[in-house]
Amino acid sequence: MADKRRRDMGIFKHKEALVLVLGGLMLGHAASAEGLVCAFETECFDTDGCSETDYTLEIVARDGGAVMIDVSEELIAEPVREGDRFAWLVRSDSTVRLLAGTVGESARLTVMDATGAVAITYAGSCVVPADKGE
Repeated sequence: MADKRRRDMGIFKHKEALVLVLGGLMLGHAASAEGLVCAFETECFDTDGCSETDYTLEIVARDGGAVMIDVSEELIAEPVREGDRFAWLVRSDSTVRLLAGTVGESARLTVMDATGAVAITYAGSCVVPADKGE
């Protein structure tokens, strides 16, 4: 049953994902102005325990708004806290995602899915990306 729920939820075992976040609310903090590159090593799927993963995402300033893009969908992202200690909230019809952490240290992405009362937590880290050739 857990494997079926995992497949039905789309993003959770994909190797790459993109999350694009607010360009319009840049407050001079590195995590806001330059985005984040996040890599997660551990995935804990509800009550089924944890396993290794190579799930990644990127947060980039774009178009004066915040958009989370991954291999399956685009969603609006909202800043909860910006700066070296960051938190971003992303909602869809059936899920809520919270990305929080400290730049260069640890980060957690927690996904709550109301369609199956499922929670998935990813553990890893996020860094400010190197110069993108601008």
